[in-house]
Amino acid sequence: MVVSAPGNLTATPTSFSQISLSWQDNSNSPSESGFEVHRSGTGPAGTFALVGTPAAQATGYFDAGLTGLTQYCYKVRAYRTTGHKTTFSDFSAVACATTPGAPVPAAPSGLTATPYLGYAIRATWTDNSTDENGFRAERGPSAAGPWTTILTLYPNTTVLTDYVAVEQPECYRVVAFNSYGDSDPSNAACTAVPAAPSS
Repeated sequence: MVVSAPGNLTATPTSFSQISLSWQDNSNSPSESGFEVHRSGTGPAGTFALVGTPAAQATGYFDAGLTGLTQYCYKVRAYRTTGHKTTFSDFSAVACATTPGAPVPAAPSGLTATPYLGYAIRATWTDNSTDENGFRAERGPSAAGPWTTILTLYPNTTVLTDYVAVEQPECYRVVAFNSYGDSDPSNAACTAVPAAPSS
């Protein structure tokens, strides 16, 4: 007897790198020996390859090590091995899911830049993330850039002091980063240290 094809296959992203599959086991008599999970990274009509072999009576599978913002499609079939012979069911219907983006930090906001001590500029901002590895402070000649990294700062930092020439306009922005990538940049803020008053 041939084992029955699994039914009601669903694919649900559980993180940027993992998709959870579930299906209905329709092989009661005879029971299957196990299942094969096949995956395509090129759409439902793409090329499928075997990625997992769940045990008999399984109704789910976790596919890990995936790439964020990518569609993955799956189909599952049951198999039964008797002696030296293996028979396969038809494949289930295809189910597809798209992984979310990797969890980069939230962008800093509310950046301000003000002259400080007559020979420096102090920039402050709001840290909107709890998972950054640090911040990258950037400086440019205008709010449109071009931008040059001047400091890499510890996580939870919300202030920097930059020693600059007087009467030289400077613009600043900051970017939070972690192991998954960079946040969007903060707003840009510009100022200049005024010349000391003549006596």
